[in-house]
Amino acid sequence: AVEPTLSRVVLVDAKGVERAIPLRAGDAPNRIALDLPPLPSGAFGLRYKVLAVDGHVTENLLRFTVAAGD
Repeated sequence: AVEPTLSRVVLVDAKGVERAIPLRAGDAPNRIALDLPPLPSGAFGLRYKVLAVDGHVTENLLRFTVAAGD
C-alpha cells in the first residue's frame, strides 16, 4: 500500500518550471490519484516520489505530450 500523505508529484513543463500537484488515495491501496490542471499543448513531465507503508520509496519521471485539439 502507498501512503499518499507522504508521497509527492510535481508537474514539470518544457521550460523546467515545477508545480506541486495535490494527491489523494486511489481506488486501491496500491494507487494514488491526482487531477491535472488544464494544460496547453506541449511537453510535460510528472516527477513522482511515492512512499509505501513498508518504507519502500519509488521515484521516477513520466514524460508526456499534450497535443493541440481541433
